Amino acid sequence: MSILIDGRPIRDPISGSAVFIIELVNSLNKLKINPKLFLQGNQNKNEQLKNFKFQNTALSNGNKTLENILYEIGFNSSKLYKNSLKINHETYFGRLPFKAAKSIATIHDVIPLDFPEWFTWKNSLFSKRNFKRQIKNADCCVFSSIYTKERVEYFGEVKGDYKIVPLAVSNYIHKNVASYNDLGQSSGLLDKVKPHSYILAVGNIEPRKNLSLIAEATRKLNKALNLNLDFVIAGHANFEAKKILDEVATKLGKNPIVLGFVSNEQKIELYKHCACHVFASKYEGFGIPPVESIVIGSPTVIANNSSLKELIPNETMSFDFDSVDNLLNAIENNLYVNSHNIVSEEISNYVNFYKWERVAKDYLEIYHQLGYLDG
Repeated sequence: MSILIDGRPIRDPISGSAVFIIELVNSLNKLKINPKLFLQGNQNKNEQLKNFKFQNTALSNGNKTLENILYEIGFNSSKLYKNSLKINHETYFGRLPFKAAKSIATIHDVIPLDFPEWFTWKNSLFSKRNFKRQIKNADCCVFSSIYTKERVEYFGEVKGDYKIVPLAVSNYIHKNVASYNDLGQSSGLLDKVKPHSYILAVGNIEPRKNLSLIAEATRKLNKALNLNLDFVIAGHANFEAKKILDEVATKLGKNPIVLGFVSNEQKIELYKHCACHVFASKYEGFGIPPVESIVIGSPTVIANNSSLKELIPNETMSFDFDSVDNLLNAIENNLYVNSHNIVSEEISNYVNFYKWERVAKDYLEIYHQLGYLDG
């Protein structure tokens, strides 16, 4: 066994880091690469582990909080292997408790360093500590965007090598490529909301998602065009969610439709039938939802900040994240318009780039450079 990937983020609620790990491991398996995945059962309380079947795992089933504190202060796991590890792959700001000849650290963003007030003191402290350790000790740091690389370099010097490997969207999204239902058409599978009757936001409810801006723009849009569009939010309730939703209701002039976490099938139907999908985040290390909606063909507008600038295929689809009127104009220009028609002849290249096969091949090349031999 040569590669160990940290899979501890695979737990409730499923985060972007967890999705990255799941997709990377499955895509590596398709390339006949079988890394071991380190998981935590948390005394059989981690229900998410029942939802996935991995070929090669190392499971620790003690108290998750106690285990991770011990790992962070330098203790290694009691799960030792007869064969020495060649590569440790850390997938978030956490220390892998195993010795290895080489190490990789994937850094998606540095939000805990840029905005520590958005996190608990414990998460902020450990994130900063592990960030400094990773950029100092990792043989290769992998960044999900050019913007993340720039922010990392702002906070410290990367001592080892580095690569930029943009993320991708899941195969279930690609199976629904170009499936947006034009105005007046419906698959009949959408419930809770009527087709084409809503502005959509996909993502967790937290300060950086900028949901109140979308609410205010939706209210102005309804008034300007004599519409009655709802504002649908699909995502977990995170930090300051109640305060945010109260502000959203005030700016919108009515209550938003809050669906909470939705299944993959439900999310696809929401994309297929939205009047427009708005991704207004103030900060992202990558930003998967806008790429998902563009692959499907949904009308999509994206805030032109942080790493999101790297995802915008046409300027008609961008807006200033701090301007209600700029967002309003962007929505008007994209309302009910299939995004594939706006991106035009470049859409095939855009869709094909954001596939996990490409990501897995990029990581496999890094593993090879660090001494991993297939088989």
